[in-house]
Amino acid sequence: MTLGSVGATLRGAARGAGVSTAPGAADPRASQPFPEHVRPRFPQRLLELESPLQVVFLMHTKWFSKTPAKPLVAQKTPIKVELVAGTTYRWCVCGRSKKQPFCDGSHFFQRTGLSPLKFKVQETRSVFLCTCKATQKPPYCDGTHKSERILKAEVGSPL
Repeated sequence: MTLGSVGATLRGAARGAGVSTAPGAADPRASQPFPEHVRPRFPQRLLELESPLQVVFLMHTKWFSKTPAKPLVAQKTPIKVELVAGTTYRWCVCGRSKKQPFCDGSHFFQRTGLSPLKFKVQETRSVFLCTCKATQKPPYCDGTHKSERILKAEVGSPL
């Protein structure tokens, strides 16, 4: 459907409702944010909003959790990686990424309320990055995976 056909459809609907669509004629429904045939599909709260930005904000607050989910234990051992100087990395905080230890966006699609840790290294080096998600020095492993709490936890379970 093209924009022209959408406009024709709307003009036809307006004619059927007894509304003049002549160029320059005032549309009596111009003060209403949505056409009558669309109104029943939206909750009343959305219809009362004055700007598209308010609609986006309302949808954003509904989509994203107010309280973040707990990180999951992705693995019980760290992963050794070669980090290149000047490169920005995003370490997975939620434990749901399939590309451990780095983020693949799973936190967003699973509505965790968590965000990856963005970091940049100054020199090229090999390091161990945490995958148990309990480290006190993120994104680097500090040996927490050897603690009783992590050893007892199931892979994929929350901390």
